[in-house]
Amino acid sequence: MKFINLALGLLLALAMAAQVNDPDPWIWIVLYGGVGLLCGFAAFKFINRWVLYAVGLFILIGIIILWPVLPEWIARGTPPINDEMKDTHPYIEEVRELFGLCLCAVIVIFLIFQERLQRKKTTSQ
Repeated sequence: MKFINLALGLLLALAMAAQVNDPDPWIWIVLYGGVGLLCGFAAFKFINRWVLYAVGLFILIGIIILWPVLPEWIARGTPPINDEMKDTHPYIEEVRELFGLCLCAVIVIFLIFQERLQRKKTTSQ
């Protein structure tokens, strides 16, 4: 698990670095950096479930806010989101942000299950 957590932390550090030229970088730098730090803490078995729940709730609220862009993007035929952002394609940035939040949600869910397993091991000993 240690290797997986450190690899996820590294992935999120790279995602954080990619946000420097984003229109709203601080939101995403804090999000990716925070989840990356949680992965680093989990690698060394220093993890708090309440912090995970709070971060998960924050991510869930973001997903709910951005979710309406998904049907619009699908209705357009799921055009590539790796194109350059243009005024004629405003969905590109929002779909990228939604997918970034979903990635963070999956990682936080993984960390929650990991924390639960760790707690069960310590209580059964």
